[in-house]
Amino acid sequence: QDAGEHGHSVQLLGRAIRLNPDRSDYHDALGVSQVSLGKHREGLRSFAEAVRLAPDNRIAVMHLGLLALRMGLPERALPCFKSLMAMGETSVELICLRGQALYQLERHQEALEWLHRCLDKDPDHLDALKYLGQSLMALERYSEAANCLRVVAEHEPADGRIRTLLGEALLRTGDLSAAEDALQAAIDLDHSRHEAHAILGEVQAELGLTEAPLRSYLTALRLRPNDLTYRCQLGFLLIKQGYLPKAEHCFRLVLRQEPYNLDAIAGLATVLS
Repeated sequence: QDAGEHGHSVQLLGRAIRLNPDRSDYHDALGVSQVSLGKHREGLRSFAEAVRLAPDNRIAVMHLGLLALRMGLPERALPCFKSLMAMGETSVELICLRGQALYQLERHQEALEWLHRCLDKDPDHLDALKYLGQSLMALERYSEAANCLRVVAEHEPADGRIRTLLGEALLRTGDLSAAEDALQAAIDLDHSRHEAHAILGEVQAELGLTEAPLRSYLTALRLRPNDLTYRCQLGFLLIKQGYLPKAEHCFRLVLRQEPYNLDAIAGLATVLS
């Protein structure tokens, strides 16, 4: 395993486990090699077995929590981080991980508490700032979110997703010029970032532009042709600009796929009235 020969490592560790199935450290080591080979589900099972055999095996508990979080299973990750804290672990990284798990569970108010604790210990912790910004966005505290995301964007200039989130936060605070700059920077980094085009369209519409927001929404739809939210947003923009037949077509397309889409029903009613 240390030499990076994970295929061979899995074979040998499997034999060791058959000889002595109650060794928690064997299962944990097997999980490490399985994850290194991209076999995440098998790794998750191995880490879980290691923790079942020895709940106080801190390395296995951390491995299980990290992998569960990485796989989008925060409901499995959070108990691991709680368990480690109950054993006396108080590292900044662990506090941040607990905040991340709470964010993924959409328990945003609790996430804020743990992420602030992390930042009290390390004010420059970028992951904590990143997830704090996203939790603040979910709680509609846009000005605070923009402050967090601006710091992250300065330290990670190549992260288009952060610039997109920053652009959205700035839009919600009414700083349209800065929002436009952030979103254009995100698009320059990755033109396929559909959400950046859609939010940029919203910004351009707020700025009173006519053709630019249409181009932005059409680009977002070209990248995500089945996104009903974007199509509804385009429909409302077309209403605002007086293109009623085109707006009607947009809303009817949405209702053909999703008959009870409330935005499309409201949009179509507005067009018909």
